[in-house]
Amino acid sequence: MTDDWARRDGETTPAFEAFRVYRDLGAARSIRAVAKTLGKSAQLLERWSRTHDWVARATAYDNHRDAEHLDATAEQEAELLSRLLDSAELMRHRAHQVLASAEDISPALAVRMLEAAAKILATRRGLKTDEPDHQATVDVVALATELMNRGRSPQS
Repeated sequence: MTDDWARRDGETTPAFEAFRVYRDLGAARSIRAVAKTLGKSAQLLERWSRTHDWVARATAYDNHRDAEHLDATAEQEAELLSRLLDSAELMRHRAHQVLASAEDISPALAVRMLEAAAKILATRRGLKTDEPDHQATVDVVALATELMNRGRSPQS
C-alpha cells in the first residue's frame, strides 16, 4: 500500500509539485498560497486539487507526521524515565552504602537521598509523591532508626 500523499498514477509532475507545496504549507495551506508561491493560476490549482484529492491527501500526511512526532516524543520520554529511574536506584544504593560504611557523607544527606529516590520510584509506580509506597517509607524509617542506633541524628 502506498502512502496517500505519494504521487498518484496519472498525476503530472507539475501537478504533484504543486501538491507538495500545498501539503508542506501546513496550517497556512491554501490554493491561493500555492498559486502565489508557484505563480500558477488558482483555477488550475483548484482543478488539480479536486482531481487529485489534495485535501484528503494533505490531511493523511498531517496525521502521519503527527503520529511520527508522538512516537518520537514517547520514545524520548521513555529514555528520560529510564535514566531517572537508574539515578533513583543509584541514589538509594549509595545511601545504603553510606549507612553500612559510616562514610563521611552526612546522615541527613543519606536520608534526603533515600527520600528523593523514594519519591521518584513512587511517582513511577503511579503513586502521589506525598504518599510514597510502603517500601520507600520502610527504607526511610529503617535509615533513621539505624542512624539513631549509631548515636547519630539524621538531622546532622
